Amino acid sequence: MKHRKTDKYMSCGGHLEKGESFVECLVREIKEETNLDVTVINTNQMKPIGEPLPFLITTKILRNKKLLILEYLCETEDISQIRLDEKELIDYIFISNEELKNFNERDILKLILKETFKIKDRINLEYKK
Repeated sequence: MKHRKTDKYMSCGGHLEKGESFVECLVREIKEETNLDVTVINTNQMKPIGEPLPFLITTKILRNKKLLILEYLCETEDISQIRLDEKELIDYIFISNEELKNFNERDILKLILKETFKIKDRINLEYKK
């Protein structure tokens, strides 16, 4: 998703609401930003107790605040339903593993996408366009 404020491609996401789990937050934010209903996939080889676990955890300092960034893998049944929240997003793309080699976006996004393709291959999900 290309964010209006930064003019950069980034993962969907947002801030937790009171009493919300990480997965509930992710599902809500994706629905708000893209209109897509998603299922979060367990990418961990060990079955978690409760909700699926993130496949990548990073931290970032932004305006003197430390952010915890959790990346999950999701799937949706129907990408034709995508409708961007135009207040926040200005574009979206689907990218293949081959196209990633020439993708000139931020290093962290490239890292996330590389990890996503590794996991996709490991758990044998089909790449949907």
